[in-house]
Amino acid sequence: MSKLKIDTKTSLYEPVEVEINGKTFQVKKITREIGQQLADFDAQIQKGNTDAIYQRLELVIGKNKEIDQLGIHEAITIMKFIIHKAFSPEKIEKKVQGPGQEK
Repeated sequence: MSKLKIDTKTSLYEPVEVEINGKTFQVKKITREIGQQLADFDAQIQKGNTDAIYQRLELVIGKNKEIDQLGIHEAITIMKFIIHKAFSPEKIEKKVQGPGQEK
């Protein structure tokens, strides 16, 4: 029988980090709720709300002064990187015991 077991407390995926002006930020896990909030910000951006560009970045890395220093193109580039990594994550290699091997 095939079985997939997911433990949300640990992850099989590498954390995503973003460095802005020498300061490193770890990207929050993109959950269903955060995904919906990102979509809401995207709708606001489509209507011309440029502050929503920064708000969606703050949502995933936290509010900080480094975001305020970014140009719009830089903020967009960072979010594109984060979204790309969310859809194409890198897995952490785990050592799995083979059949008949002892611990």
